[in-house]
Amino acid sequence: MQGIQILRYFAAILVVIMHSHQAWNAKLGLKQYWGFGSVGVDIFFVISGFVMMYSTVPNNGSLGSRCRSALVFVKRRLIRVVPLYWIYTLIKLTLVIAIPSLAVRTLIDPLHVVSSFLFFPFPSPWGNFEPFLPVGWTLNFEMLFYIVFAAAICLGRNRMVFCFLTFLVINVVSKYTSFGALDFYSQSIIFEFLLGCLVALMVPRLETLKQRVPLGVLVIAIAVTYFYVFDHLMSLDRLIGWGIPSAILVMGVLCVEPRVMNIPFSGLLKKLGDSSYSLYLVHTFAVPALVMLFGKLDIDGLFLFMVCSLLFSTFLGLISYRYVEQPILARLKKII
Repeated sequence: MQGIQILRYFAAILVVIMHSHQAWNAKLGLKQYWGFGSVGVDIFFVISGFVMMYSTVPNNGSLGSRCRSALVFVKRRLIRVVPLYWIYTLIKLTLVIAIPSLAVRTLIDPLHVVSSFLFFPFPSPWGNFEPFLPVGWTLNFEMLFYIVFAAAICLGRNRMVFCFLTFLVINVVSKYTSFGALDFYSQSIIFEFLLGCLVALMVPRLETLKQRVPLGVLVIAIAVTYFYVFDHLMSLDRLIGWGIPSAILVMGVLCVEPRVMNIPFSGLLKKLGDSSYSLYLVHTFAVPALVMLFGKLDIDGLFLFMVCSLLFSTFLGLISYRYVEQPILARLKKII
C-alpha cells in the first residue's frame, strides 16, 4: 500500500523535526521545543497494528500448525527490526566509549546496555526507562506487541481481543506492583496498536469508499483538525489525544489509496517511506552531528538548521536503507 508507506515517511519526519528543534534549543540552553512531532510515533504504532492484522491470516488448523505460523510471524518481525537496531546501538556504544566528548550522556551501565539489546525496559543511568539508543523505547512496545500477537496466533484466539485483554491485564497489574517494566508497558500508547488492528478489520468496508476520493480527503482533514483542536487532550491521555486521530488519518489515507500514484513524486515518496525505519534510527546521529557542525562553523539560524537536518537525515536514511538495511534483510531471509 503506497499511501501507507508515504505516511510512514511523514511520521518519521515529524519525529526528526521534533528532535531537531529539541537539539537546537538545547544548544541555546532552552528546554522548550516542538513536542507535537512525537505524534509521528503514534502514527507509526497505528500503522504497525494495521499491517500486522492486515498481513496475517487466521490459522484454524492444529496447535502445531498455528504455532508454526506464529514462529514464521516472529521470525519475519525480528529480521525486520532487530539487526538494524543492534547495528546503530553498537555504533553509539562504540562512539561513547571511543570518543566520549561527542556524547551528552557518557555513563554506561552494562545491565542497561544488555537490556537495550534485548528490548526490555530497564532504568537508565540518567533515571528513566530510555534504552541506550533513546528512540528504541518505541521498539520495546513493538516487541511486546509482536510477542502477544504471536501468542494469539499460536493459541488460535481472536488476535485483537487477545492483545486487548493482555494489555489490560498489564495495565491493571501495574497499579498494584512497583515493577518498573510493567509501569512502562502500562502506558495507554500501547493500545494504539489495537486501533490499527481495528482499521484493518474495516478495510473491506473501506474498499467501497476508495473511489470516493473527496471522502478520503475529508477523513484526512478531520484527523488533522482533531490533532490541533484536541491536542490538549494528550496531556490527559495520549491514546485519546493522538492515538484516535492517528487511526482516523490512516483510514483517510486508505480511502485515497487508488489515487496516490497520481500525486507528484509518488515514486520518490514511496522510496522515502521504505527507508522510514532507517531514517528513524539514523537521524539520532545526523541531528547531533549537524548541531556540532553549525557550532564549529558559527552558523546561526533555526530555519536553516531545520532544513539541513531534514535533508541530511533523509539522505542518510536512504543510504542506510540501500546499503545496510536491504542487504541485511535479503541475506537473513535466505538464511532463516
